Amino acid sequence: MIDNQTTSTPFVPSIHGEALVPVTDAEVSMHLEAIKTALDDKKAIDLVALDLRDKSTMADYFVLCSGNSRPHTRALSEAVYSYVKDTDLQI
Repeated sequence: MIDNQTTSTPFVPSIHGEALVPVTDAEVSMHLEAIKTALDDKKAIDLVALDLRDKSTMADYFVLCSGNSRPHTRALSEAVYSYVKDTDLQI
């Protein structure tokens, strides 16, 4: 008799083979505020964070802002990228 039941391993989302580590709502809020502060320090224009928690499984928030020149927008993106790298956030 052949057993048709197979033992399946639970799906673990990963990036580059490394399991993603879930974060708490408090950690998400802390990172969001730090990113908004970094952008505000660089004089981001029309800074807004869209709450996607009820609408998307990909992201909790989407942060948007503008700059007045190419160097300004580059500085804004580098500020966020630097924060992400310094805190070892998974992107």
